[in-house]
Amino acid sequence: MQSGLDTNLTITAGGGSATVTWNRPDEEEFQAFLVDLRPFISEGEPVFLRRVYNLIELHITDPELREEARRSRNTLRDYEVGADLHLRDRSPAQIADAYIDGTFHVDPVAREQSARPAGFFADLDQWFVHSYCAGVTLRVAEVASIVRRALASGAPSETPITSAEA
Repeated sequence: MQSGLDTNLTITAGGGSATVTWNRPDEEEFQAFLVDLRPFISEGEPVFLRRVYNLIELHITDPELREEARRSRNTLRDYEVGADLHLRDRSPAQIADAYIDGTFHVDPVAREQSARPAGFFADLDQWFVHSYCAGVTLRVAEVASIVRRALASGAPSETPITSAEA
């Protein structure tokens, strides 16, 4: 993943079966990348992004940094539900969770949920996984920047701030 995670997608339809193409990362590199990304999307982890957003809201005194974190959280929610994709059966986050669970836990139920027959929809699901992970990675970078700037400016508070202080 040295060169980043390119999620550009091309869909070709007509004159035969539909095809999906994109620059796929090396599968071994992608799975190694997921090992690092997984704590940020796993609820029980100390760096679970939703938990970090909550901590920023409670402990960062700079209103501009808190607002930046709120925008980042809203963007993450859009990635999780596929707000711009209008999917009916599963969200990108659900597809990615099933893929990650099937990859790391060899959970037969998760693997079954993530599996589709080869072809258009299987390729599209793989793209959803890559795109979702790229979006989450950008949110992790945003949160790291917010926390770094808050620490540098002395904006964190050890005690939770109240709505009157916000």
